[in-house]
Amino acid sequence: MIPLAKRLKHRIVLQHSVTGKDRAGGRTSNWETFAAVWSEVGASTGSRVKQTEKGGDEPIPAVSIRIRYLAGVSTRMRVVHGAEMYRIDHVENERSSNHTMLLMCRGLPEGGR
Repeated sequence: MIPLAKRLKHRIVLQHSVTGKDRAGGRTSNWETFAAVWSEVGASTGSRVKQTEKGGDEPIPAVSIRIRYLAGVSTRMRVVHGAEMYRIDHVENERSSNHTMLLMCRGLPEGGR
């Protein structure tokens, strides 16, 4: 079995949405870095779920991402991996050991959530 440290070879950024106020007093929402961590990014699988304007299906990539345990990671966050962005659909504390986490993610269109 390959040691965890050797499998975590992809750098990802976990981001969370932060709301604030603009100059006019209205609400703004921005993505800010929660943490930059090393990860193991699984193979992308396409699941045909998004309907296109022409009536066809568009594949949406789904990936699993394993990271070391990090308190505070939730499904309200997103993952940035290179030029790709993913919504976190599920967070699993593997074996409830607080050692590793598995993030089940789905690709986001350009511009994020």
